[in-house]
Amino acid sequence: MGGGVAALALLLAGCLGLGRSSRQATSDADAEAERLPLRVDAVPALRGDTLGAEVVAFLPAGALGETAAGGSRRASVDWVLQTASGVDLRRDAADTVEADGPEGSQAIARLWWIPLPAGTARFTVTAIDQALLRRASRSVTVAVPDPAEGPSIGRPRVERRRLDGTRDPLDATALPAFADSLVAVAQLVGLSGGAVRATLERLPVAVGPAPPPQAESAEHTSSTPTSEVGPVLDVPVAVTRSFDTATITLPPLEDGVYRLRVRDSTSSGPQAERLIAVRRGDYPRTTRLGDLLGPLAYLATPSEAAALSAARAPAAQRRVFDRFWGRHLRDRRDAAATVRTYYERVEEANRRFIERAEGWATDRGMIYIVFGAPDRVLRTPEGETWEYQGGRTPPFAFRRIDDEADGLGPTFVLLRDEGYAPVWAQAQRLWRTGRTPR
Repeated sequence: MGGGVAALALLLAGCLGLGRSSRQATSDADAEAERLPLRVDAVPALRGDTLGAEVVAFLPAGALGETAAGGSRRASVDWVLQTASGVDLRRDAADTVEADGPEGSQAIARLWWIPLPAGTARFTVTAIDQALLRRASRSVTVAVPDPAEGPSIGRPRVERRRLDGTRDPLDATALPAFADSLVAVAQLVGLSGGAVRATLERLPVAVGPAPPPQAESAEHTSSTPTSEVGPVLDVPVAVTRSFDTATITLPPLEDGVYRLRVRDSTSSGPQAERLIAVRRGDYPRTTRLGDLLGPLAYLATPSEAAALSAARAPAAQRRVFDRFWGRHLRDRRDAAATVRTYYERVEEANRRFIERAEGWATDRGMIYIVFGAPDRVLRTPEGETWEYQGGRTPPFAFRRIDDEADGLGPTFVLLRDEGYAPVWAQAQRLWRTGRTPR
């Protein structure tokens, strides 16, 4: 029976996100937990010699509700751009993608250019899901340089060049692996004739599941060796005028996290940087056998976790995957429902929780996968707390760590405690017997 269960599990997992039925509207109690995974960025930008800022919003198409139209399923979002005081600057009609096609796993992007004087400005972007009428708002601050105060370099952004010469903004938190035609763009002020360089280096990043909530240490351990870390690009940037745009051609990049830095090569010159997360091409979906094994560590015994981590070749991965689900879920229908639910949560965690690690391997991703979406999220500048109704699952508190320079957004670290051990063990037992927590 085990082989049949595993084959069914693979089929289900491989089909996640492809031709799915429309998402159901959430209840009022779940509204806060179901906020759309909207990302907003802003960088100083020139149009001719006019200073201003580009505000860009990204929303994964797969996070939107789907509607049927003309024999295909579509996902649409409306946009609103406001000032910090709530004054509308722009209201834009829906952006639409084919949810059944390859675009369904990509982000819908919307870019606005706003002329601004030197100084700091703050904007709020709201995205409205047309199908489910859910909405999310995010605010962003941008500093427009003052040429009178000396040279400056704006934080770079990433774009893809089209054959017709136009460019599409890309979400630097999830660039597709081995993509070509990618460029980084940064605005230069007061650097005419200066020696500007762009460097790109790969950073060491732990790969593997988050430690359980009762673990003594919150440090991630690497279950998969990372590739060699080091510089992958170091090139001069041509500067022809005082107000200029630096355009850096990026090579195709494998999965990983990279630091892009644009700097004046003089010792005291300005510099700007951004972290770029490159994800596998089908991310956030779980369509490959290797993608299915890592999240199983949250349900595995120590011996099972060791076997999952040691499996490298496809045949070995298939055996341990087959053994895990086949050993615990003997009924085919229970297996189908349990496996589908588990990997839908993995995919949703990948979509929602943007950090250096893939979403499933973050602390919030781990809790979301094992315990489900919280009924209430309490957010403060210091972090957020997830609450579950009924009292069976205790609240989980996450500490927020900000790094404004990295461009990937904050990291949320679970405040671990030995008291979580009983509820963690109970959740594992439920999953392993075909009963889904929540």
